[in-house]
Amino acid sequence: MVTLQIHPFVGTEKGTEESNQEINFNIKSLEDITAISNQASNHVSNHVSNQVRQVLVAQFGSSVLKVFHKLFNHELSSTEILREFGISKQTKNKQRYIDPLFNNGWIEYTIPGNPKDRNQKYRLTESGNQIVKLIGHINHKEL
Repeated sequence: MVTLQIHPFVGTEKGTEESNQEINFNIKSLEDITAISNQASNHVSNHVSNQVRQVLVAQFGSSVLKVFHKLFNHELSSTEILREFGISKQTKNKQRYIDPLFNNGWIEYTIPGNPKDRNQKYRLTESGNQIVKLIGHINHKEL
């Protein structure tokens, strides 16, 4: 279990209220990351960013950072996402690299009513965008 200190402005509007109160989060699971990402603001410390990266990489491998990076402000097909890893579009690869992010609600279909549509792509959900904000700038050495 990891206890993280969060900037005191998290959950308040910037500059409207100051607080010396410490806010702590215990990050020990993917659910904890999702809960924090839904509460995060731009004031999350580097320490939290590093801890979130560590949990994501421990759960999914370093490839998860690359998927978040590639989908930030972009829509990509499963073939395009997997091509970034230099691997083929096989069910096992989709299950390894894409499905966990989809199942956690961090990415979504661009055509939700027809998952098998030939023009189907993926994009980050609001929660996925918050995770990108949590992990901050992704160092290309991490990709």
